[in-house]
Amino acid sequence: MLASIRTAAAQLLDVAFPPTCVACGRGASSGLREVEGFCPDCEAELGVFDEPVCGRCAAPLVGTAPSVVDCPACRQERWAFDGAVALGPYDGLLRRLVLTGKGRAGEAAMAALGRALARQHGEQLRGYPAAMVTSTPQHWRRRLVRRTDGVATLAKALADAAGLPFETALQRTRPTRRQTEVAPSDRRANVRGAFVRTRRAILEGRTVLLVDDVLTTGSTCHAASQALKRAGAVRVVAVVAAKRLGHW
Repeated sequence: MLASIRTAAAQLLDVAFPPTCVACGRGASSGLREVEGFCPDCEAELGVFDEPVCGRCAAPLVGTAPSVVDCPACRQERWAFDGAVALGPYDGLLRRLVLTGKGRAGEAAMAALGRALARQHGEQLRGYPAAMVTSTPQHWRRRLVRRTDGVATLAKALADAAGLPFETALQRTRPTRRQTEVAPSDRRANVRGAFVRTRRAILEGRTVLLVDDVLTTGSTCHAASQALKRAGAVRVVAVVAAKRLGHW
């Protein structure tokens, strides 16, 4: 009975306030996929990966044998995270949504991307033993300026849609330069030692799904994963909205 009342109330709200696509603003009349928040046209424009991808960096494995599970570009990299998944390439609409998500106006977009990640990768992520979700944290000064944390919004939406627990497991100990402002060769040094476990986080024996917005050189996720493993995590998987391809 209660479920029926809730369903009827939700339907009335949809009539009074039709849901709109977080990317283009079109309403339900255009066939909005209500769960994710994207209309079919924008969902197609996201360009999500539908081919085999590298299990270490999430880049597409183009022209490789089916038995190959990693790519030459990252084979020599030494990362503290054990694997990576991404929604799609850092390009086009997905790139614009990620950039919008760095401000308060982009919170709905980041939440929709989190739900899309859960739909695409939820089965895989739920399959890890003792899995939990966390996010790469902002420094408090940057959060004060932006008045939002788009990566945390992304992570919480993913956790909720995938049915996994979310926990704020890390804090950033010092303000760092934006990685986009730093040469790729200097990015590890920029974030080295910048993360520590929060006091309340219990990570022993857990698989931590570490959420960030973009995976480029892997330096940020590497530094955060080091802190998570020092705190007892047995596995860290980087989960990102977008993977930057080509030259970093």
